Order: sequence, then structure tokens, then C-alpha cells
Amino acid sequence: MSKHLFIIRHAKTEEIQMEQDDFDRGLLPRGHSDANLIAKTLIELHHLPDKIYSSPAMRTTQTARIFCEVMKINFQEIVFEDSIYEASLQALLNLIVNFDESAEKVFLIGHNPSLCMLADYLTEEEIYSLPTSGTVYIRFEIEKWGEISKGLGHLEWLKTPKML
Repeated sequence: MSKHLFIIRHAKTEEIQMEQDDFDRGLLPRGHSDANLIAKTLIELHHLPDKIYSSPAMRTTQTARIFCEVMKINFQEIVFEDSIYEASLQALLNLIVNFDESAEKVFLIGHNPSLCMLADYLTEEEIYSLPTSGTVYIRFEIEKWGEISKGLGHLEWLKTPKML
């Protein structure tokens, strides 16, 4: 049995403005088109999620909504997890080991630098930077998410809008 984790960085966002909270930054038009492109690519590769976990920040919520629209997934089924925003590596690991066990394919939509740290930790590869809308696919030969540990993941691929 395998588990499949898709680590997805939110799409391209507006620069933070004076008096604006980072949490409230929205997507730029390019962000909308990039997220749409990645979602369509995942469909073409037959990667539809069983579950989506997302940071509740505006930019990740908007990215998740685009994925749901393109993939015909009910937006209400997304799990918005506060711990993903400004997450430490440990916070993300704690989340993953508690993923819904019935889910084989999980999308995790969040932020750098924590997503890069997570991908590096799980695969022992060096993903120096994950650009906006960048997606890392990691496969695990495990039966339960709780079995996740350092270096156990196999980096299948990394895709970015510029690569497509």
C-alpha cells in the first residue's frame, strides 16, 4: 500500500501593503492562472485528492478554491488547519501523522519556507525553493500516515507553472 502527498505552495500573491496583514494577501491574476494550470495538470496525470488540507490564509484559501473548481471537488470538504500558516517543520509533521487514514492522496496547501523544509525532510532531497504554485509529489510505501518519518518519502516529481 502507498500514501501520496502533494505539497502545494499557494499561487502568486500581491505584495504586502502598508497596514496590511500578511494573512490577508490575495492572489494576483497570474496566481489564478498558475493555480488553474497546475490543477489541470494534476487532473491530466490522474492525481485527484482524497483530502485537501490548507492554511486558512487568504492566498491559500483562494488557491484551494481554484483547485476545487477545476477538479470539481466540494470546497466545503477542505480541512483548514491554522497550524499550517507560519508552520514549523514539527507542526506540519504532527498534522501529517494525523491525516485521515482513509485518504491515499492528500494535497497540503501552504507556505514557504516550511513546505520546502518538509519536502527536504521527508525525501532527504534538497528542494531549495518552491515557487508559487509549485507542487512536490512524494510517494510513501506505508499503510498509515502515522508511519511517516525522515527520508521515507520518494520524490516523484516537482512541477511549477514555468515548467508546463
